[in-house]
Amino acid sequence: MKQHAGFQIFISHATLDGELANTLQDCIMYALRLKKGDIFCSSDSTSLRMGKTSVEQITEGHRQAKAVVALMTPNSIYRPWVIYEAGGAHFHDTKQLFITVANGATADSLPAPLQWWHVGSLDEPKCVENLCDLLAQALRRKSKSRPLPKTQVEKIVALAKQSLGDWEHVSPALASAALAQSPFNVCNLLNTASPNAAKKEVYMIGQHLHGMTEPNNLFFANYKEKIFAWLRTDKTRRYCIMITDVRYRIGVDPWNLVHGTQFEPHLKQATKVLTRWVKEAKHDGLSLTLKVSKFVPIGATFIDPNTSGGLMVMKPVVYETGSAERPQFILSKQQNEIVFEHYWTSFRKALSKAAELG
Repeated sequence: MKQHAGFQIFISHATLDGELANTLQDCIMYALRLKKGDIFCSSDSTSLRMGKTSVEQITEGHRQAKAVVALMTPNSIYRPWVIYEAGGAHFHDTKQLFITVANGATADSLPAPLQWWHVGSLDEPKCVENLCDLLAQALRRKSKSRPLPKTQVEKIVALAKQSLGDWEHVSPALASAALAQSPFNVCNLLNTASPNAAKKEVYMIGQHLHGMTEPNNLFFANYKEKIFAWLRTDKTRRYCIMITDVRYRIGVDPWNLVHGTQFEPHLKQATKVLTRWVKEAKHDGLSLTLKVSKFVPIGATFIDPNTSGGLMVMKPVVYETGSAERPQFILSKQQNEIVFEHYWTSFRKALSKAAELG
């Protein structure tokens, strides 16, 4: 087999977006007079070859490319690999990053810092043509890209317009078992540089939130420090935590069944540590509250829920999936006030009935 000279363009995409990625690859090939071997696209039939690991080939293709096109859709918007590949281009001096959205994903729904980039929407014909021209510049072509046939542009626009859900209202993010590894982790929510940063109030609800208090877990090591620093910056801020009340079997036994034998010990340890945090916060004049409920059915975080810019992050439990990954959903009060208020009213009632510790 003849060895190709190297990939010039890298298309980063989720496996489920293979058809759209391949169609975009065809458009770029035609416009820039390239061959398939010039564009790395993992879902085509040539980029990945037998005899080497996929990770090895993806890494090499990314290193060779002069430009990276990140295809952001509801399927890829929080996929670690797509974010990882986009970030790799951003931090490379000689590699240009082009972010495109499709299938209902918008610039506002991108995780930071990707949402700060100027993005192109593939459901607009002009965007496809502009992308090809910009890629020609990135490859240092002397002339603009070749005009695309109308039918080719129409095909990619039609694929990009296909709805994969109401993404202006709800943006799901598949994350791993720990909230700290998602775009909605506490550190991000308390980081003033983040667009989703809390300004006045945070309500965190979970079955035990053991990960926040586990000293040997690197992902959570700075949780207390972050929370206390956020509260100290403005003494009018409030941080409220609600977990299962360890004294009531009605709430403990179901989660023992779901989580296994470690749930109850983790709950006891978390209750002890969080109670200590609350006492320390009160001593410092900070508004940190710990509440316990007889039963906590779902994990949720509310950020400034009483303001127009409120956000809700929900983390349901998926029973016996065989995977540690759990979906998370972020919902904006501005974009869907009725649904937001439905959940916030329900959780607010639960918080008002919960007993306070510390």
